[in-house]
Amino acid sequence: MGRLDNAMNAQLGPGEKPSVVCKGTSSGLNGTARANRTDAMLYVLPGKGVLVGRLKIGIINTPVVERFGLAEIMEVREGDAARTGGDAWSARRNAASPVMSALTNTSMSEPALTLMTRRGDVIFAFKQKEKGLLRQAYLAIAEMI
Repeated sequence: MGRLDNAMNAQLGPGEKPSVVCKGTSSGLNGTARANRTDAMLYVLPGKGVLVGRLKIGIINTPVVERFGLAEIMEVREGDAARTGGDAWSARRNAASPVMSALTNTSMSEPALTLMTRRGDVIFAFKQKEKGLLRQAYLAIAEMI
């Protein structure tokens, strides 16, 4: 995630520091149910907005960073989002086997923060054990808007 860290920090203005930094997965702006979620980061910038970055998978993984100002953010939601792409296929396949079901997470949903903006929706998913971080990010964004 070094390339993504560098790309996110390059988008910060002089004197800007994020109040909340989250690592998770996202399929990006207007991601579809077939799109795989890739490594992503979310920065909450107090009084300024939100930065969401993810790795675009290709021959060379390219970081893509989106900045959403306060005027662009219409709504923020916290809840569960369905798994997508190969991750969902793998969970369905593992759920059919009792051994794999016991060893892996076969849940078809994961905790997520949905950011609804004027340009589209961004779903940022967290690991099950990071629900506290999800709540912290949600409260920080909701407080700003």
